[in-house]
Amino acid sequence: MLGELKKLHCWIKLLNSIMNKFYVLLFTVLTVAGLSNFSYAVGTSANGPEIKKLTKGNSEKLVASKAPMSSKAPVATDSVVEDDGELMENSTIIVDSKGSKEGVSNKSLNVMYSNICKDAESFYSKGNYNDALEKYLQVYKDGKMSADLYYNIANCYFKLDKNSKAILFYERAKLLSPNDNMINYNLNMARARVIDKIEPVPVFFATRWLRYFEKLFTADVWSYMAVAFFLVFLIMLGLFFYSSSVRIKRNGFVIGIIVLIFTVASIVFAYHQYQRLNDKNTAIVMSPSVTVKGSPSESGTDLFLIHEGTKVNVNENVSGWYNIRLQDGNEGWVKHNTLEII
Repeated sequence: MLGELKKLHCWIKLLNSIMNKFYVLLFTVLTVAGLSNFSYAVGTSANGPEIKKLTKGNSEKLVASKAPMSSKAPVATDSVVEDDGELMENSTIIVDSKGSKEGVSNKSLNVMYSNICKDAESFYSKGNYNDALEKYLQVYKDGKMSADLYYNIANCYFKLDKNSKAILFYERAKLLSPNDNMINYNLNMARARVIDKIEPVPVFFATRWLRYFEKLFTADVWSYMAVAFFLVFLIMLGLFFYSSSVRIKRNGFVIGIIVLIFTVASIVFAYHQYQRLNDKNTAIVMSPSVTVKGSPSESGTDLFLIHEGTKVNVNENVSGWYNIRLQDGNEGWVKHNTLEII
């Protein structure tokens, strides 16, 4: 009887061990699948169709526009490179996605959009900014989304002295490529033309650091990093549970905890970047001047005045009125047709 109980106890322990491994394996598969789907969804929605700039030569540097401008006006850098003293145009290729036109292959669309962008670059290099803008907007209105496309559109608007539109498209480009030096430089140049100089509310240093790290990579990069960190965590978890060495167990546990923290941080950063792209809660003032009201009506109290090019946060929309907040904390209501959402 005692022997049978021992056998039963051994079988129970074996079964329990098998089930524990099964649960760990199931948890691993489900988590990796979930993170992979998350990274794919974030990457797809964040990037969309892409415009790639191909340049001749190996060395690349920014060059200022040679178009005549007033001494007070800022100068925007153009999308060109200088190689051995000679300015050359960039050729552009558009990678299309699901939004293909009926009866037209992706390859044909790529060729068509590539030709349109080459025409736009040719017009731009000759100073025909209206014609260049028309070509780029043709691509934009077909639903293409790319930091380079937005940047090129913004440059055209900048040259045409439509500063609020230029800021709008520089901001859209920055959403997709937050650390692009050319985009940030030109955006700052366009902002210098804005009448309103609003001092932002000071941010707690830890929050500022977190925002800085968050903007180091795009949403899709953070999501892929989350998957990679989690796979490393699983390896460390396996070493902790199955290694016979106490030292390896200890190291696996410590490294596993650190990598798990990185995994969670990457997921949070990816989610925040994804929200920034999809929430659409910031806008640019398009009217020359706008009176901010205390309530969503024409009879509301006049609070203060803002001018075109100013960036605002949009809190809510009530009967054709936006409740906005400025960077200095001031709030009020403006008509929806005075703003354009980034």
